[in-house]
Amino acid sequence: MKIRELRPADREAVLARWQEAKVKPSAFASAPDFCQLVRRNPELSLVAEEKDVVVGAILCSRTRTNTSVHQIAVASSHRDSDVARQIIDKAILKLLATGCHKTGISLSENVDERHFWESVSWGIAEETPVDAVGERSDTGEPADDTAAEPVAAD
Repeated sequence: MKIRELRPADREAVLARWQEAKVKPSAFASAPDFCQLVRRNPELSLVAEEKDVVVGAILCSRTRTNTSVHQIAVASSHRDSDVARQIIDKAILKLLATGCHKTGISLSENVDERHFWESVSWGIAEETPVDAVGERSDTGEPADDTAAEPVAAD
């Protein structure tokens, strides 16, 4: 499996992963918004490919002071593998490299989604059920949220 930066040409494959995963399409589902996100933050959003087929994708962005994870989806054929963790770990390194250590995660009310993020060592702020704020330390453990101000998700 290869993890690489997302390209505008990957849009249809990414939308197929969202549809297959039955996740609500992000605000970046439209072609213009998707392309703008990729052009604005080309190094932050990633896809996982196997035999030239997109099997996973994560959409991330950065403003001057905030980083956000907008969406992640993995093909059903790869959900029992380590694809999600690998793609998130690589995205986290890229988000940390921006200098921003708090990241907003766009979450739905789906309990499985919350468990997933907790399983990859993200602390979920309970007071924000839809757009959660999380932080992950370099050790992979949830970080102490008292050290910095919460960041609102885009």
